[in-house]
Formats: sequence, structure tokens, C-alpha cells
Amino acid sequence: MTTIASFATISQHSKKIYLISDSRVSWPITSNPKFDNSTKLFPFRNSPDIMAYCGDSLFSLSVLSRIKIQLEFYHKYCTSANALHKKDIVLSYLNTSISHYPKELLNDDITITHFMALDNIFYGFKYSFNHKTSSVFDVDVINIPSTTGIIDTSGSGGKSYITHLADYTRKYEKHAYTMFFAFLSFIKSGIDKKTGGPPQLVQLASNGQVKPIGIFIDNKINLLGETNTFWDNEFSIEIRSEFFELVNSDGEKLSNEKDRSYLKYITWS
Repeated sequence: MTTIASFATISQHSKKIYLISDSRVSWPITSNPKFDNSTKLFPFRNSPDIMAYCGDSLFSLSVLSRIKIQLEFYHKYCTSANALHKKDIVLSYLNTSISHYPKELLNDDITITHFMALDNIFYGFKYSFNHKTSSVFDVDVINIPSTTGIIDTSGSGGKSYITHLADYTRKYEKHAYTMFFAFLSFIKSGIDKKTGGPPQLVQLASNGQVKPIGIFIDNKINLLGETNTFWDNEFSIEIRSEFFELVNSDGEKLSNEKDRSYLKYITWS
């Protein structure tokens, strides 16, 4: 499976939602049972939406990639100010796809997390499918907090990440950098064997701006599941260090950023 988490940062000046995940997909086989460079997060280009999945990777990757491309060029979807209408369009795509998909190929449940920003208000939905009992996707509303903190977690490591995060929030409260660094250390810890590979991060602002964010670790930039060795960042994508500091493409902290490397000295229970 995987680990997906979302958190909100709320201040007087800005409101943002972040989706973060690992990059591992795994299968119940003995030879090559895992792949650590799979895209899990889907930031939209022409619409204020971000999505993530965990569970059955073959269905989720193929269908979410198609949904993203189609909706990015569906004018009525991109310009709609009705969250329920947009949710119904996504749900229809998912149910049409699952109705034509060979059920014997599904080897896990599916959870898709979806956030959107309309008129400076966030909306969240979770689409769920039980591969043994479901015939259509269920959908639930995700409640968005009014203060900075965790919104939701999913996947095989979701509950364990919350436990892991508690070691950080006892000392540093629920800042964005605390939740972010705790997630990275959770991946490294190996607590959940189905969670691994490079971290992924996307941001949705209340004004509708969507950003994929690069993560600089071990002298490499990780973006949406891929470690970029040839990337020159000519498109000026935002890059964060493992301590959530803004850095340039060489990993150098920007001059106005506070140093947060003290986070690495926290001990884990």
C-alpha cells in the first residue's frame, strides 16, 4: 500500500493544504515485490485541485492519470465554483472506470484523496472502494480544520505516522515543518514496510494556486516520486529541504529562511 497524509497551514495571511506521500508500490510476489518511484500525488494545472491515491496501484495510476488529463481540459470542470458538482464528475469517472475494470486484477482496496479550493474555501473528499465487497466507490467529506494541523491520513502507514508525529508535536507543536519532517523520518524508519522511496509533496493555496514541490535530500531533488539527476530547475519550481526550509536547486538555504536543522536531534519512541 503506502502512506498519504494531508495537513493545513492557517495564518492571517495565507491558508494552504499540503498533500505528502511516499513513492512505494508493492505486490504480493517474491521477485521484485516493490517499486520505489511511483507517482502518488496529482496536482492539476488548469484547475485548483490536488489528488492522491493509496491501494491498488495499477487501477489508480492508470485511471487518475486519465482523469487528471481529461479534467484539466474540461472547461466546465475547471471553471465550476460548485464543489459538489466537481465531486460528482470525479465520482462518475471513477465508477465508470471501475465498472469496466477486470475485478480479478484488483489486489487491494483503493482510497483517493481529493482537495479543491473555490472562492478561498477548501473542500475535501475521500473516494473509497473495497476490492472484495464494493461495486461502486463510496465518497465521504473530509473536514478541513480552522487551525494548522493534520487533516487526514490514509494507507498502510497512516495510523503509524500519527503515532510517530506525536514525538515531534510534543516539543514543537503542529507547524508545517514539524509535520513534514516527521513524515520524512517516518519513511526512513521503516516502521511500515509498504512505505518507502522518495517523498512527494504538493501544495494547494486557498486562492487556487497549485504547486508541486521538490524536496532536496542527499544532494538530489525529488519531485513527484522521481529523483531528478538532470533537472536544472529552469521552471523555478519551489524546493524544500528535509527541514522544510526554502532552498535553491543546489540545496542552499535562502537567506531569509530560518534554520530548522535542530529537528534531526529529536529522538523517536
